[in-house]
Amino acid sequence: MFKQPNFIETNVADPPGARSKDIVFLGIIGVIKKIENLIQAVALSKVLMNGTSRLNIVGAPRTVRDVGYMDSLVALVKELKLEDKVNFLGAKFEREKEKILNDSYVLVLPSASENFGNVVVEAMAQSTPVIASTNTPWEILHDYNAGWWVDNSPASLAKTLDIALSLESAQYQAICRNAQRLLKEKYLIDTSKDNHWLHIYTNDDVQKDCDLS
Repeated sequence: MFKQPNFIETNVADPPGARSKDIVFLGIIGVIKKIENLIQAVALSKVLMNGTSRLNIVGAPRTVRDVGYMDSLVALVKELKLEDKVNFLGAKFEREKEKILNDSYVLVLPSASENFGNVVVEAMAQSTPVIASTNTPWEILHDYNAGWWVDNSPASLAKTLDIALSLESAQYQAICRNAQRLLKEKYLIDTSKDNHWLHIYTNDDVQKDCDLS
């Protein structure tokens, strides 16, 4: 028996030559996602507030409770006077979603809990670095220098946003490349060395053993 990570088949894109400094949340608009922490972090981030960066919230609520949560987020943006800094873009899919991730400077996943978080893999497929909460299973971002694995408090997220948005171009591009490398080595179905099934089906000796059994 063996364990395998979640693999995906996806288009892999290099980072564009010129990328906006917008940050993005992408996912279901639900209480567990702690999007309010990210909105509060925007207000606390000196670099973001004094620059051209914006937070784009991409997703939609699924339940009645989620609709109420969405309303509370809109109210929070107004309370903090962030209408020029926070955009609600609704749900996006397939190529449109990929384009948003490719155009974004960094994806932020501030969740209170995640079993995995496919959106992290989708972001890495666009060579987009990720800021993920330590409540998510993404410590490997830190190990690969492909992003940040941090506490999801507004202060912690704001500090990390300031660090990310202040990177020199060469430093940022290196993190983008690391994100793509992490994807290929761990999560892309055709290239990951951890894909034991791929090893089985491409290994002649194993194939012969299977044929004889």
